[in-house]
Amino acid sequence: MKKLFLLIAFVIISFAMQSQSVKFSVCQPTTYSSEPYDFSGLSQALDKQEERRNKAYEKRLELVELIAEKKMQISSDEETQKWFRENIEIKLKQVDGLMGIGDYSGAANAVSRIKGEIYLNDELIKKIKENKQSY
Repeated sequence: MKKLFLLIAFVIISFAMQSQSVKFSVCQPTTYSSEPYDFSGLSQALDKQEERRNKAYEKRLELVELIAEKKMQISSDEETQKWFRENIEIKLKQVDGLMGIGDYSGAANAVSRIKGEIYLNDELIKKIKENKQSY
């Protein structure tokens, strides 16, 4: 009985293996080619990225100068300086964050937007006028 069972199992396994014949593909060896690679596209992309980075740093410097100018125009009391740090100087950190992740175009656009916000900030304009009147 045991021999009959083993014979039947052997026949079934043999039949299953024959029906699922495995085909192997032949590997074709490759040969070395000394043709130079064209890196001009990569070079152009890196040049453009560096140009954006330089533009973003220039605009960031303009923003730093504007913030320093406005800081000199407001009162030097602690409350006003604290307000300035919390509302104006914090915007520089937004630009630094974008530049930190390599989004130089976004940083340049953010500088333009922030400069507009600073020029049009009603509270800052009010504090500058108050400081001018106190002299």
